[in-house]
Amino acid sequence: MPTASRPLGGWGAWTAYVLAVAAAAGVASVVVLVQGAGAALDPTSNALGASADSAGVSGVPADALGAAWTLALVALLCLFTGVFEEGVFRVLALDALSAACGDGPRGKARAAFASAALFGLLHVSIGDVSSVSDAASGAQAFLKPVQAGLFGLFMAALYDRTRSLWPLAGIHAAFNLLSVGPTLLAGDARQTYVTGSLPDLALLAVTTALLVPVAVAAVASIVGVAGGRGVTGGRG
Repeated sequence: MPTASRPLGGWGAWTAYVLAVAAAAGVASVVVLVQGAGAALDPTSNALGASADSAGVSGVPADALGAAWTLALVALLCLFTGVFEEGVFRVLALDALSAACGDGPRGKARAAFASAALFGLLHVSIGDVSSVSDAASGAQAFLKPVQAGLFGLFMAALYDRTRSLWPLAGIHAAFNLLSVGPTLLAGDARQTYVTGSLPDLALLAVTTALLVPVAVAAVASIVGVAGGRGVTGGRG
């Protein structure tokens, strides 16, 4: 039986931390992308290659229209992904797993781990596995679901406190927009994160490590280590 909604408490700071990690990852990804291409992004053109001098609708430069359209599409994609994945892996799966594992703190923790594991496995495809060709790409294929699972534990703790889809969907969408949005806007549409690139691997490893503290805090919150006040004991 669902529990009553509780305020986020100290989770406001953890949410800001997770989104800051996402933003840093997004900026770093663009830097890696530019360095890998061997040249800086051309300031006179956008990701679609439109010239800054080309005219658009009503005198608006075509590159500005293209960039705005691309940004809108990326934002909508991130929002849809946030609503769908949180609806499936938190609202539906976590509630079902909680009923199966028991309503006590340890039962809820087991359910959170199970849903996080399923969420992590979602981020491994046959294409990703088939792209593994060396140690670096193998490490990427291993770390990505781990990173997703750590994020899943964080979202499970938020759902445990809020019992609402929409805050989770918004945070998930913001995380995706900040972390992968910059590279999409820069024109990177790779179909897999398994690239075999050492800079890409280093970035994935660092962001995964940065999510470990919040995942530990999430588990502690779920099992009630902090006495129901949120792990940090904060108010906002």
